[in-house]
Amino acid sequence: MNKTTILLGFLPAVFFAQTTEQAKKDSARPKETAIKELILTGFQKIEKSKLTSSVGVVKMKDIEQKATASVDQMLQGKVAGVMINPSSGAPGQISPIRIRGTASLSGAVDPLWVIDGMPMEGNQAPGFDAGRDINELKNYSIAGINPEDIQDITLLKDASATAIYGARAANGVILITTKTGKKGQMNVNFSSNTFINLRPDFSKLNLMDSNQKVDFELLMASRSDLDSYRKDNGAVARILMANNDWDNYRSGGFSAISNLSQSQINALRKTNTHWGKLLYRTAINHQQSVSLSGGLENYNYYASLGYYNEQSTVIGSDFERFNLSLKNNYKVNDKIRLGLSLFGTSSKQSSFLSDSGGNTTPTFYSRTVNPYLKPRDEQGNYIYDQDVNYIEGDTRIPYNYIEERNNTQYTLKSKTLRAIVDLNYKIVKHLEFRSQLGLVFEDQKTERYAAANTYFLRKRRELSSTLSGGTKNYIIPEGDYYNVINGAGFDYNFKNLLEFNKKFGSHDLNLLAGSEIRKTKYETVFSQMYGYNPRTRTSIPLNIPNNEYTNANYIPTRDTFTENAYASFFATASYTFRNKYTFFGSVRYDGTNLFGAETKKRWNPIWAASVAWNLKNETFFKDNETISMFKLRGSYGLQGNIDRNTSAHFVGVYNTARILNSTESVIRADGAPNPLLRWEKTSTLDAGLDFGLWKNRISFTFDLYKRKGTDIIGTKNLPLETGFSLSNVNWAEISNKGFEFSLSTVNIHKDKFKWTTTFNIAANRSNIDEIHSERFKFLPSGKGYPINAVFGIRSAGLDSNGLPQFYNANGDIVSAEDFYKLSDPYGIGLIFTGHSDEQFRNLFTYIGDRDPKYYGGITNAFTIGNWDLNISASFNIKQWMVGNPLYDFTAVDRGLNGSADILNAWLPNNTGSHLPRIIGQDTEPSRAMVYTWFSNTDASKSYNYFDSWMKEVSYIRINSIKLGYTLPSTLLNATGITSLRFSVEGRNLFVFGTGHKGYFDPETFGNIYAQPIQKAVVFGLNVGF
Repeated sequence: MNKTTILLGFLPAVFFAQTTEQAKKDSARPKETAIKELILTGFQKIEKSKLTSSVGVVKMKDIEQKATASVDQMLQGKVAGVMINPSSGAPGQISPIRIRGTASLSGAVDPLWVIDGMPMEGNQAPGFDAGRDINELKNYSIAGINPEDIQDITLLKDASATAIYGARAANGVILITTKTGKKGQMNVNFSSNTFINLRPDFSKLNLMDSNQKVDFELLMASRSDLDSYRKDNGAVARILMANNDWDNYRSGGFSAISNLSQSQINALRKTNTHWGKLLYRTAINHQQSVSLSGGLENYNYYASLGYYNEQSTVIGSDFERFNLSLKNNYKVNDKIRLGLSLFGTSSKQSSFLSDSGGNTTPTFYSRTVNPYLKPRDEQGNYIYDQDVNYIEGDTRIPYNYIEERNNTQYTLKSKTLRAIVDLNYKIVKHLEFRSQLGLVFEDQKTERYAAANTYFLRKRRELSSTLSGGTKNYIIPEGDYYNVINGAGFDYNFKNLLEFNKKFGSHDLNLLAGSEIRKTKYETVFSQMYGYNPRTRTSIPLNIPNNEYTNANYIPTRDTFTENAYASFFATASYTFRNKYTFFGSVRYDGTNLFGAETKKRWNPIWAASVAWNLKNETFFKDNETISMFKLRGSYGLQGNIDRNTSAHFVGVYNTARILNSTESVIRADGAPNPLLRWEKTSTLDAGLDFGLWKNRISFTFDLYKRKGTDIIGTKNLPLETGFSLSNVNWAEISNKGFEFSLSTVNIHKDKFKWTTTFNIAANRSNIDEIHSERFKFLPSGKGYPINAVFGIRSAGLDSNGLPQFYNANGDIVSAEDFYKLSDPYGIGLIFTGHSDEQFRNLFTYIGDRDPKYYGGITNAFTIGNWDLNISASFNIKQWMVGNPLYDFTAVDRGLNGSADILNAWLPNNTGSHLPRIIGQDTEPSRAMVYTWFSNTDASKSYNYFDSWMKEVSYIRINSIKLGYTLPSTLLNATGITSLRFSVEGRNLFVFGTGHKGYFDPETFGNIYAQPIQKAVVFGLNVGF
């Protein structure tokens, strides 16, 4: 019996309330009382007037965007101090989230997600430096939650709010509360959305067209000084060589070559393949959801089914998800309440294989494929790209993008069952016991398949070739390739607590104490087969040489197992006097097996204290009708964090080595053990103001905070005599400080017209206070600069030869030879720098901060009769981004397409250009050291760090423009329909800003592998019964 069948077995329970006699309804209704707004923070619900913490609450109805795969996308620009910058538009991908800056250098920096009280694992989003790994298929637990099931979201930001969640909450906490049933008859809600993802605008990439590319190749062919690097790449070079016209062209120009060569080259100009249409598409997608809810006096239920299908604008990339949610809450008697929640998710991500170097990923290939190349000839046969990245030498691997897409498969199938059991027992009037058991069962299956006639397998097979006695042999046999990774995970979280809550006179007292145990297990089995036959499902064993025994490409099977455990004890206390002064404190003691070489290092004390003064309830403000809210808050606390990629113990990897002419099994150490390794710690100081005017027609919240991180984990170089090169140590300190401001206004409130505005802005300044100077070999350690500081080489334009020149420490303009202190001591072209490692690091100067100086969002909501209009935007101001060089001026591959800006590179007849001259070994013989340094010797690749590739970007993104219409209820009375709503929404349609030329989006600036952020138009229907 599968999990879906088990879940469906619970469905009859939701009809229980409808078959119970209605006579059980109370004949007498309770007296109405004022409803106090409650905020979920930590493990408690606290009245907003008594809240001492910095908390952001968003109702789903206020941020809802239909046809969105994951709720994180909806939060962009909605809460002050919460920075969300999507790193890719791939379906199923989540966005990196930072709450009040970055709390670690190597550990987790994403917030802890919690659903209905249960923490969720596996939400470490890729960062700005993800590179080509951005296209790896991954399963994120938050992407498995159906947004239609969410009631509201609470974001905990300061230590007094997050400390109760322990060491995993140093980066903030995002609490998701899902919908529950309410007393009354069954309500059925159905929503259906069709959304159209628009093909990206390729004109933003500023690529060369066929005419420009042919002209560029002719220019390169005319220069004999560039012959040393890939001279025969590109269609023009191949034509000239095939027709013996190369020398003719160099001596007499285009008119001197044969008519055949002229005709063939001119034919290239006439072919302008729109690769954007071959690789990308406008996709029509769907989302449907149905829910039913209701309840009686002692029972309520909520159940939903959801389906989400999104085809990426990248042809061949898709995401599909099924959701089933069941929630039942029982009031057994006046003392006992039970709850059972089940969340089932089944998802499938589909794509196709690209090479390990990322050269054939859709976004990279679309930038480099030649516009004159056709994918097929007139007979429909594949035309192979001879210029795609290849194995150096004479070996060219045939590649055709369409063939690869049609003959490879890459899928990730995930099934997750999340069960939450709640027990509330009222021991006496003011004392309650609560227990929650959360279980997660997860299965994943990753499959990669490549047919024999694919570039993926051709290249891998060629790399396995060996020469023996003049004969070429292959480790990998002919046939297909099949790789499968089966993963199974199990988590449990068991939480028990006692809460005492009593009001006596002017005093409110709340006490809470409890414990939490958490354990996670995950096992994967990896297997790969070569010479695979899909019909017989058989493969050919490999004959692996001893020196390749540990090569990951050849290992047939591999099994990995990971297990982590945590134990915690916690307590809180809250006291309020006359609803004016509130004092709150919490303490938690966390332990984990990740540390433990010394037992005392396993445990980490976490605590927080906070206070609030509600001035509105003071006598001198109580009767003031202008001021409706006036509260001051302050908090201080200590949190913790874990870098799960580290270990206090010895960690090694099995390998082989040649010892006395014999291949022996060995263990390669990944680092020295450190018995003193311990938790990272973060202390946070916060001061806040909540203020409202005219019954909160205007209200704002303002916070100032300062965070200090100590015992930050990193790697440290060790002396060679220790036998190890590196060790994990607690050796760094970092800090963050900033402000947050949120404003909410009701601008107009009439019977048939309402206009509200919400606005937020925040700033965070981070700093690395202490760190080892050898954190990086070439780059500065960052001490005294922002955590995400951008360091670069200050270039001073070009010299009279078109070569880069620089500013030295004194501000003088110097040549590359002087700046790098280049020399050729042996006179054989072996170039060295005269700088020591420390001096070389000092060549890099601080350019700016990758994190924006200011960030936030604004939303305007209008209601006009039955019409509603919502416009929301997010913005980043003064954010430094690092782009890719337009070209490598010492190694331009003429066979690849690129930015049309290269046509403006410096030439003797174009000396006004700011782009460096394309050079070879013999371009400027007297400056040969410059060529050798940048092409071969510079291990730091400092050319990639020239400040000319770095941009300060500011932009505002219109996240959503949504127009809706709700039919008047008078038109529905006779239909059995309680509500009917139509909507149309445009998502991510506009970005206004400067500085991201050459990239689809400012958020993905610098990552040429990231998929464009999806632009979509959504048509929605919502029906209630």
